[in-house]
Amino acid sequence: MNHNPGQGAGWNPPGGFNGEVDSDCAIIGAFNAIQYRVSPLPPTLDPTLERRDLTVATGAATDWTPVSRNIENLQFQYAVGADLNFVDEPPTPVADDPNTWVTRVRITVAGRSDSAMLQGASDGIFDPGDTYLRRTFSTTVSPRNQLNAASVDDTFYH
Repeated sequence: MNHNPGQGAGWNPPGGFNGEVDSDCAIIGAFNAIQYRVSPLPPTLDPTLERRDLTVATGAATDWTPVSRNIENLQFQYAVGADLNFVDEPPTPVADDPNTWVTRVRITVAGRSDSAMLQGASDGIFDPGDTYLRRTFSTTVSPRNQLNAASVDDTFYH
């Protein structure tokens, strides 16, 4: 690695470079913790998907921001290591064991139409009399570099 081009091969740090990492000042990462909920809980006439940023939330009811109307369910499921099965709560990973790492995340959103009594509508989850048109969308994503580390064949997931 050559930090200063034209100065020869190898590590050539600039003047004043401090190669020591002090644990009380090292920046490991910056992130926001985002929380989602469906509110009010079904059965209801107006389910709404809401979100809040826990890094700036004050705990007040006003911290929740509507994202989308008519969302009845939002679900995250996790696959660990080379396992093809998804679970609602993954076990705590072991740092040096890639087979304990989350290798895939499946996100499912279930929503309904604004209007009831539409052609092609299905019976409701909570009340067979509510005939909204319902759709479920699902996607699976793989956290970067996790599949390879856990030796999972990811060709199935593309």
